[in-house]
Amino acid sequence: MGIEKKELMLEWINSWPEDFCNGFNKKIGFNKDFSEIVFWGMGGSGIGGRVLSDISNKCGNKIIFGGGGYNIPNWVDNNTLFVCVSYSGNTEETISAYNQAKDKNAALVIVTSGGFLKEEAEKFNYKMIELQKGRAPRANIGEMIGVLLSIAVSAKFIQLSDKEAEDIDLKLRQYVISKELEDNLAISNEIWDKNLYIISKENFASTGYRLACQFNENAKKTAVSLILPELDHNFIVGKLKKNDCLIFLNPIKFETLRDKKRRFSTIKVFKQENKDILIYKVNFSESDYIINYLKILYYCDLLSYYVALKSEVNPHIIEPIVKLKEMMKED
Repeated sequence: MGIEKKELMLEWINSWPEDFCNGFNKKIGFNKDFSEIVFWGMGGSGIGGRVLSDISNKCGNKIIFGGGGYNIPNWVDNNTLFVCVSYSGNTEETISAYNQAKDKNAALVIVTSGGFLKEEAEKFNYKMIELQKGRAPRANIGEMIGVLLSIAVSAKFIQLSDKEAEDIDLKLRQYVISKELEDNLAISNEIWDKNLYIISKENFASTGYRLACQFNENAKKTAVSLILPELDHNFIVGKLKKNDCLIFLNPIKFETLRDKKRRFSTIKVFKQENKDILIYKVNFSESDYIINYLKILYYCDLLSYYVALKSEVNPHIIEPIVKLKEMMKED
């Protein structure tokens, strides 16, 4: 069963392009203009909102906010498009947020594969997009991002044609079998037994966060997400240890000369202060922002899988999370 689950996780990761395309094609329409979109979710159901927030900051027309937890922002009102994302439909924190958004008369959309939130959508006739069933939530990110991007396009927060979405799908399919991907995955042989610090550029912030989360869940590794240049104002002072490793996720087409100097200078200071640490730079050469972003996300998922195999752990099993959820059910 363990081997089957490992192979199933790889199958899910490799379905990224198809999942994205299928998700983007699950369209809903809106007959109102909204002041902002809030995508709300936890864990694997929450990463999509963070990604869409980054994409909106770079390519959007209005604010998209990706959040999670029990309590929604005070500014949510009847001009807010509030999208509850919960793969199971039973996520405690997201249900709390749903009830608050409902009380504030926000326009609600439910993105789920079932559970309580699906029942609520059907009961109150909310717009709903149903996700494919039978996945670990973190392994359905391709479909979720496709769905959330489709919502943002339909609500006129981001401009993206069906043809452009097809190009994204094609580029992702090509990337899956590319030499660039194969070369970038080679670091799995060097980092599997290290404490990992993932460094991403500010306009690709959630790529590093995703990789850290995937290392945590899939590979059971200590991993922390950092953002450049912010880390230069605080983290760089901390003393790293011999078993620590820095991974720079570097979309080279979006690196200015100033960015490059900062990266070189940051690495130089790290090396001067911490001579024994390992530092890797992973380059991504795509010139389109959204395609580059999604390529990095796919790479993050696959890298975490190979590190899990190298570490001889099952990427599918997340026993501490299961235990915690059971504890939270207790009175």
